[in-house]
Amino acid sequence: MGPSHQTSPPARVSLTYITIGALLIVWSGVWFAFLYNHPPENTRTYYWVTGSLITGVTLLIIGVSLGRIGRASRSAEAPTVPVVPVAPNQVAPPPPAAHPGSVPMVAPGQVMPPGAMPPQQLVSAPTAVPVQSAGRRM
Repeated sequence: MGPSHQTSPPARVSLTYITIGALLIVWSGVWFAFLYNHPPENTRTYYWVTGSLITGVTLLIIGVSLGRIGRASRSAEAPTVPVVPVAPNQVAPPPPAAHPGSVPMVAPGQVMPPGAMPPQQLVSAPTAVPVQSAGRRM
């Protein structure tokens, strides 16, 4: 019986790269051991073994990097909720979808119909209290 959840495609790709890279590294090591015990007639064989070893290491690094990139992008794909700053002692406004006077969406390049804009409400900013410094006498 298989796992109860599906693996995401980026995770599958990452695992594939890691698996193929690890297998290439292992079998290149076996090949190096064989060539150590049975030296070849020419040196070209060592180039092939070294190439397969470097390819395995490269695939392993790519797989690990893809896993980290996929993990980091997961938070970027998550839906976000707009944050509305609220001054102290002020009630936060309802979300735009629930607001009865919300502005309708208009496609770029189109004009908003007249009367569609709700009246603007001005919110006064908290007033700053001047700070008086105590003068020093020498």
